[in-house]
Amino acid sequence: MINGRTLISSIALCVYTNASLSAQQVIQIDQVAAVVENDIILESDVNTLLNYVKLNVKSIPLLELEETTLRQYIINRLIQDKIVLQQAKRGDIIITDAELDQVISDIAIENNFTIAQLRSRIAYNGISYETYRAQLRQELLITEVRNEAIRRSIRILPQEVNTLAQQITAQNSNSTKFDLSHLLIPLPDNPSLYKINKAKALAMFLIAQSKTNYDFNQLAIKYSTDNQILKSEHMIWRKLEELPTVFAKRLQGAQKGRVIGPIYSDIGFHILKVNDIRGDNHNMSVPVTEVYASHILLRTSLRRTDDQARAKLLEIIQNIKSGRISFSVAAKQISEDISSANQGGDLGWNPLNAFTPTFRGVLLSLKKGEFSVPVYSSQGWHLIQLQDTRQVDNTTYKEEAYRLLLNRKLNQKARTWMQEQLASAYIKIIDHDGE
Repeated sequence: MINGRTLISSIALCVYTNASLSAQQVIQIDQVAAVVENDIILESDVNTLLNYVKLNVKSIPLLELEETTLRQYIINRLIQDKIVLQQAKRGDIIITDAELDQVISDIAIENNFTIAQLRSRIAYNGISYETYRAQLRQELLITEVRNEAIRRSIRILPQEVNTLAQQITAQNSNSTKFDLSHLLIPLPDNPSLYKINKAKALAMFLIAQSKTNYDFNQLAIKYSTDNQILKSEHMIWRKLEELPTVFAKRLQGAQKGRVIGPIYSDIGFHILKVNDIRGDNHNMSVPVTEVYASHILLRTSLRRTDDQARAKLLEIIQNIKSGRISFSVAAKQISEDISSANQGGDLGWNPLNAFTPTFRGVLLSLKKGEFSVPVYSSQGWHLIQLQDTRQVDNTTYKEEAYRLLLNRKLNQKARTWMQEQLASAYIKIIDHDGE
């Protein structure tokens, strides 16, 4: 789930518009700032964000931004969003109204608002509710596409889930939760000693700045450069076991208001700020549904259309029903999911929420031993078989352990995945000043 407070902040950044545009700015709206594949980013898109940030950081004297640096930061962000949204369009991935309404309800609850209070807060920030919903839908869509793409390369072993579940069970009696701000000064792969020392020096400087109550988001914008984009996030009410080990060790015994760091990891230097701490001894036993499933995946490409992939799976269904081949053998022969094909399409036992909404909905509609009709997702076409279901007690924390492992691995791979998308896309940034 995307953090509610983070979304409110990021969406406010996305939707601000300046009503008092000069004649020169009006002309600039129709100019192209960047080309991304067969799509464009307009100067108006860039100026919307640029004007908002410039106006909002003026109240902080130390954060006097260089416009060229901030502009490049904004263009890079818009390019990344455009690439992901193009993938969503190609894959027919959408966020339904029902899904959007549920997320808005969750955001209101996380911030101790009613829906009416949330709408009032949005209006107070100068944003229409319709614009808020549109931008939130886009943020959710970007996250869904990214996670769906990265999830294909993630393999979570049963022993990983069991080990973490046991750790969570042992620690649950002391379930202190932290409200944290996080700032990352990234490092490239195989950094030189000079780059490590330079990043550490910046981290020490930012720690001093953060102790004077400057917001991490503002610090990230201020000190980002073309080659180094600082990243900030807000992590609300996380238990120690939900955090990376290097964070959990440093948070032992931490007090409210403390700034912790720099914390070194293989991706850079981290700074944490403890906004608040609370205890939580709530521990109810609720049954959780786990499913044992298998699938066959056929991807579409220039050599295989959607109709051809679907027809092939329909042929496999007929062969299975006639006894000419088993589901397992068919998966080994044709499935293009590398992680499961060698196991005959076997996905093992997993909690239902480990699957995408489309996949989960199909599993809920099947009976034990039954397989689906061909089903489409952003990965391609699936033939899904439900092997078995069972109810487990969530005091074993397997569902929570799986979710935590998945989120950790998603976050670890997100940066690399985005770099790969940027490298493979056609991108042209247009410098009008140089024309």
